[in-house]
Amino acid sequence: ALEAEAASLGALARQAQARCDALEDRAARSVDYDALRKRYADLEAERNSLGLQLDEVQAACRALQAERGQLADHEALQARYTALEAENGVLALQVEEAQSRCQALAAESAKLADFEELRATRGDLEAEKRALEEEVQRLQARCSALEEEKGSAAAEPQVDPTVARDIGLAADLERQQLEKERDRHQAVIAQLQDNHSALAEAHDSLRTEVGQLRLKCSALEAERGESLKLAEVKARDAGKDRCSEVEFLQARCGTLEEEKRSLARRMEEFQASFGLEQHAELEQLQSQVAQLSADNAVLAQQLHQAWGGTAVASCGSSREVEPLCAPEPPAQPAVIE
Repeated sequence: ALEAEAASLGALARQAQARCDALEDRAARSVDYDALRKRYADLEAERNSLGLQLDEVQAACRALQAERGQLADHEALQARYTALEAENGVLALQVEEAQSRCQALAAESAKLADFEELRATRGDLEAEKRALEEEVQRLQARCSALEEEKGSAAAEPQVDPTVARDIGLAADLERQQLEKERDRHQAVIAQLQDNHSALAEAHDSLRTEVGQLRLKCSALEAERGESLKLAEVKARDAGKDRCSEVEFLQARCGTLEEEKRSLARRMEEFQASFGLEQHAELEQLQSQVAQLSADNAVLAQQLHQAWGGTAVASCGSSREVEPLCAPEPPAQPAVIE
């Protein structure tokens, strides 16, 4: 019985020992679990801290990217502003050149006539020219008739040689005077044609200059619009530190506008002065045409008085008189579109 009790006690002792070992293992595992849970909490806190730091770094990167874009925009605006300043300088030089050209054109316009008014009186001038040509042809026909009468009179034997010689000398003298008058008329016609061509060329040049001035005014207007847009962009993006640049651009725009108005006033003055000079030149040309008509009438009357009647046919002459040369047809005036 004692041995059985001892065996049962030994079994109980072994069970108790196994239970103690199990409790020790459980206690050790519980300690490890607490350490792991603490470690997990620490890692979770560290992860949250790293997440906050990552958000801060990303926000800083976005801020740096935005600042970088602003710096790029600022550099582009600064380059554009520099380019506009250079263009403004070039435009100022072009405006000065245009003003000097306007002054030169105003000086040259004093020597020119109004092309439109001359174009209106072109028909009158051509009619006068045709009348002069018809008068010259009539004079040539009269001279030819006189030559025929002179030849028929030379065949008659009863003519006094002295009288015939005097008549021949008078005829030669009159013929020379007629040739001089004809040459003078042709020179005047050629001069009028040259003046007409010069006026046409001057009118074309003036129209070209006016077109260039209009293009420059349009360019100045476009430049003014771009300057205003640039001023608005700079005022919106740069803030108070760009107010001086905006004021400078606005002042530049005002200067360009003032130059544009000055050019318009100079163009109006130029056109007004050009019209006055043209009117005076037109009156001078009309007086020249009237003088030519009067000279032509006087010449025709003198020719009729010198060679009129049938007395010359009864006189005749043994001296042969050369007929007048046919005048060369005057050059046609340049056609102006």
